[in-house]
Parts: sequence; C-alpha cells; structure tokens
Amino acid sequence: MTGVALGDVARLRVGTDLVHVSEISNSIEAFGERYLARVFTPAELLTCRSTNGYSVERLAARFAAKEAATKVLRPDEGLSYHNIEIVLDDAGAP
Repeated sequence: MTGVALGDVARLRVGTDLVHVSEISNSIEAFGERYLARVFTPAELLTCRSTNGYSVERLAARFAAKEAATKVLRPDEGLSYHNIEIVLDDAGAP
C-alpha cells in the first residue's frame, strides 16, 4: 500500500475576523473619504450606501470579510484591501 506524503495533502484554511462597528465609524470620522477610498472598492461603497450616507454595519462586515480572506490566503507579498472585493450574489447576500 502506498502512502501519501504530508506535503501532498490539500489543506483547508478557515479565516475569521471580528470588527467592532465603532472602530469603522471612528475611522470614517477621523479620515473620511480618504479612509473609505483606501479600504473599500467603489462597488462595495455603492452596496453600502444608505439614505443617510453609508451603513457602518455593512462596511464593518466587509472589512471583517477582507481581513478573514487575508488570513486564509496568507499572501507572501501582502494584499491591498482593493485586491479583495466583497460582492453580492443574485439574492443580495455578500
């Protein structure tokens, strides 16, 4: 019987991240549009629009998803926040 070397086994990685909504709110208050443009893509900002500006809760969820994806991917060269975009499916879910 032939064994499989550990290096040949596919590995499953899971990333999780929690973000306090207040941290995102504080960053927007401190840095405004510059922060939003640095962290979120135009499409993400569009999907996070509300009648009174941006939904900070939606922005925080996208930020957490980007952080989790970075933990899973573990890029050698690092990633820009714009390298990961949270999009909506046909049902409107991220």
